[in-house]
Amino acid sequence: MLKHKQTQTRTYWKTLSDEELLSKELTTDDPEKLQNLVSELPEGFDDSYVEYAYDFRNSGRDELTCIHGHHRHRAGFVMRKGDTRWLVGWICAQSIYGEKFDEYTADYDAAVIRHDSLTRRRELESWILPFITWMEETNKSDIFRFYDSIRKQFQHKMPWIWQQGRAILHEALATTRFDNFFDEQTDLTKEFADAMLLTSANFAPLIGKSDLKLEVIVKAKTTLLRLIAKVEQTVDKLAQLADLFQPKELDILVRWAKEGDNPKKRTYSSDLNSITCKRGREKSRIQLPTNFRLPDRLKLDELKKRLEAI
Repeated sequence: MLKHKQTQTRTYWKTLSDEELLSKELTTDDPEKLQNLVSELPEGFDDSYVEYAYDFRNSGRDELTCIHGHHRHRAGFVMRKGDTRWLVGWICAQSIYGEKFDEYTADYDAAVIRHDSLTRRRELESWILPFITWMEETNKSDIFRFYDSIRKQFQHKMPWIWQQGRAILHEALATTRFDNFFDEQTDLTKEFADAMLLTSANFAPLIGKSDLKLEVIVKAKTTLLRLIAKVEQTVDKLAQLADLFQPKELDILVRWAKEGDNPKKRTYSSDLNSITCKRGREKSRIQLPTNFRLPDRLKLDELKKRLEAI
């Protein structure tokens, strides 16, 4: 029986870049259908490497033929040199190659571990990077500036509505929808900035990391879902601004302001996406900006579905 002679340390898998390794399959469901599979040991087989491992011992499938003595087996390795492949059963691998086969399998086993870690990293980054991009785009938009500006305009131009708006809409619409808008303590700019800091603190150390364990991925998924829920609450509060400038809500504020504020000094009216207060010759107008756009919730919904499906 042909014995193996060791000539060099096996490092094929170690030489592959991360992208090259991720593009490779490390197991096969049908070794006998691989291309260029031979039944006779080629010359220079000593320079081969383990390309695949397989284990069908609990599958009940037909046995495969080992190139060494043509022994039958269900678990083993696909060896490769150049384009040529051959099968080695696990028993032959131990009896013929002995301890030397550890040289072959060590490189392969390390590649399996590295491949799993890289796959987890790619999966993690496929969630985190789109979320970070969404956060950065939202933060750079004008949405928070618009929200803060209109709140300040109500405070200075129409203080009666600012002070009474929450109670008015409570009574007229039986809703707490606009409580945050008329609350002086509301600070959505800081609220969103805090969410960005949490995102960075939780995920920046993980991006590009090559030794991510499964438990890290599970924890990251849970954390990301919590952060998505947090920023969704912020987006809901931002949406109150668009809802406030709907015809029904503006009409309610105008009617109550006409009755509750001093009608001899101030009169109110509303128009499309705007509300106006007149006092003598002075006129103050607050208008929802024509380029007011809420953050894209669809991207968050799609990301949540992906995470919840895992």
